[in-house]
Amino acid sequence: MTLKVQNMNITSLVASKLTGALPVISGAAVTNLPGIDTGAGDPTETTNSTLGTHYINSTTGAMFCCTDATTNANVWVHSGGFREKCFGGNGVGRTRGYIAGGGDNVGGGYPPIASIEKFNFASGSSTSGHGSLRVAAYASQCGVSSSSHGFVLGGIPLSTSVEKFSFASSGQQTTHGTISSTNFPNLYSASGSTSHTKGYHAGGYIGAYTSKIGWIDLTSEAEGGEHGNLSSGYQPSYGSGHSSHTHGYASGGANSSYFDTINKYAFASNVTASDIGNLTAIKRLGAGTSSETNGYVAGGIGTTPARFSRIEKFSFSSDSNAVTRGDFLNGRTTGGAAGMSSETHGYACGGHNGSAYLTDMNRWANASDVAGTDWGDLGTARENAAGHQF
Repeated sequence: MTLKVQNMNITSLVASKLTGALPVISGAAVTNLPGIDTGAGDPTETTNSTLGTHYINSTTGAMFCCTDATTNANVWVHSGGFREKCFGGNGVGRTRGYIAGGGDNVGGGYPPIASIEKFNFASGSSTSGHGSLRVAAYASQCGVSSSSHGFVLGGIPLSTSVEKFSFASSGQQTTHGTISSTNFPNLYSASGSTSHTKGYHAGGYIGAYTSKIGWIDLTSEAEGGEHGNLSSGYQPSYGSGHSSHTHGYASGGANSSYFDTINKYAFASNVTASDIGNLTAIKRLGAGTSSETNGYVAGGIGTTPARFSRIEKFSFSSDSNAVTRGDFLNGRTTGGAAGMSSETHGYACGGHNGSAYLTDMNRWANASDVAGTDWGDLGTARENAAGHQF
């Protein structure tokens, strides 16, 4: 005899007692599971979602998962493992580095340079041209990057205009509003940092050495503003810039004296920066780069020695002094190189070795403390240029 069990009679059921194939079960009533979103392009840091959500690019079929759902700072991890997020001292890119502006003294008079060059992170080779800035600019090493454009903040000739160029297309580029003309008249030689929505300039010279921090909006051409100050007594010109997900960093630099200071300031609030440690030596004009976990300073000009081949790093998670992590290839010394950051490597391009302006491009791995490698040559020797990445 077969007995039918009524629903009301089942109070519990041990899974091990179930055998055979189950029928199709509707999931319509299931809740609290992350969903799948779709779009015609890859998600970005401003593709706001919830933790665990999956996203499919309907054009390419690529799949991503949201591992950090911070508003306008989302992290999307591709099924292949790479992270879809822009962060870093001058940003962290995936495919290419760019160098814009700068100067040399070939022929005398220290003429500023307008040209922009680019190179691939994946292959060591010479650069190719990518148009030019609207106005040639020297002492313009304050470069910041969005997910689509590079920006140059300040420089000589003196101006409050912000130069902007597209990563996708070359040609002569445009302006992008201004830095705060009231707080930062005629700024040059500042260090740069990048959040997900703003570019920051710290220190520099505005008719006098300054400890002020300023910002521009990366999506709006409105005039920029002020964002607090560096720590007391720290007024660096030609310092190095770095960024974590949440903070900007300024290191080294000089005015009438050289600095080994490392400062940290929050993107979310304009409170005075914190002095969190020191570089391994006093220096200015070091190439500033970033990984997800560390800031790096490559080369630079000091007092003893006059120029460095050293690459040093400091941790974003622990406020501590920098440590040496290797040298440039064959002990090359340089100051005034432009820094670029990929997801796995740092790059220092150009500069001056005390006797000549350089076309050298150096690369080092963030994961290991070994000497750097040669990564090709710039088309034009230059120093004090702005570094960017895409």
